[in-house]
Amino acid sequence: MRFDVRIRTSPDIQFRTSLTQNLDANADLKLRGTPDHPGMLGRVVVNSGKVVFFGATYSVDQGTVSFYDPNKITPVLNVALETTVQGVDVTLNVSGPMEKLKLTYHSDPPP
Repeated sequence: MRFDVRIRTSPDIQFRTSLTQNLDANADLKLRGTPDHPGMLGRVVVNSGKVVFFGATYSVDQGTVSFYDPNKITPVLNVALETTVQGVDVTLNVSGPMEKLKLTYHSDPPP
């Protein structure tokens, strides 16, 4: 058995999970391969919403989850998140593959 499945969302879809609230996103993905060796191509684009990250709730400025490998399911993140903690505005940027995520941040006012 081999997969050849296209996954597309409708334009106004919203996702809700235990870690997200009102996540507005769209996806165009292709699942390929076999049950033992699946692969994925395509992208999920997040336009807005809220996500719980390190115990704080962040607003999503922009975000993409891209899949480039037709032989594996290896998501590559590029997400910008914002929150306010004790009067300090914090912006987190998370990027890279899941096994090698890069986290950068800045705050206003600076620490």
